[in-house]
Amino acid sequence: KFKSIFSAKKEEEKELPELKLNLIIVGDYGTGKSHLISRFCEDIFPEETSSLTEGEFQVKKVEADGRKFVLRIFDTEENRFRNLVNRDYRKADAVMFVYDISDEQSFINISQWIKELSRYCPKYYTNRCHILVGNKIDLDVERVIETALGRDFADQNQMPFTETSGKSVQNVYSAFIM
Repeated sequence: KFKSIFSAKKEEEKELPELKLNLIIVGDYGTGKSHLISRFCEDIFPEETSSLTEGEFQVKKVEADGRKFVLRIFDTEENRFRNLVNRDYRKADAVMFVYDISDEQSFINISQWIKELSRYCPKYYTNRCHILVGNKIDLDVERVIETALGRDFADQNQMPFTETSGKSVQNVYSAFIM
C-alpha cells in the first residue's frame, strides 16, 4: 500500500519506549539514603525517616539524553547481606554508594559495602554502573570527609562522584541521573 508523507512522518516521530532501570542505594544507617530518595521522588524532606522495607521501592520517571526512563529505587537500609542477594537487587542496573560527610565511619564503610557487593554478587557488581555520593553537605560545618578525599576514592574505584544534600536539594537530581 501507498504511505502518505503524513503517516511516514508519524512513524519517524514515534517516541522510543520508556527504559526501565533499577537502582539500589547502599550505605550505613543514618547516611540519608531515604531522605535522598524522598527528595528525588516526591520533592519532600521528611522530618522523620521512614525506610523502605525489603522488596519495596520508589518509582520516578525522568528524562535524560533525550530518552525517558522509569527508575525503580531500592533502599538497602540495615539488612546488608539479605538485601544484597535479594532477587530484586540482583537485577539492578546501577548502584549508588552513599556516605555522610560528617561521619567518618560511614565513609570508611563504603569499602566494606563494595567488598560485600563484589563478594556476594560478583557478576552483579562488575557489570553495573556505580556512583559515590557524599551526602549531607548542608552540614558542612561538621564535615570530616573532605570533597577531595571522596573524589579520590571514587577515582580509585572508577566511579563518578558527587556531593548532595537531601535537605537543601543540592545536586540530588543530578546524582540520580549521572
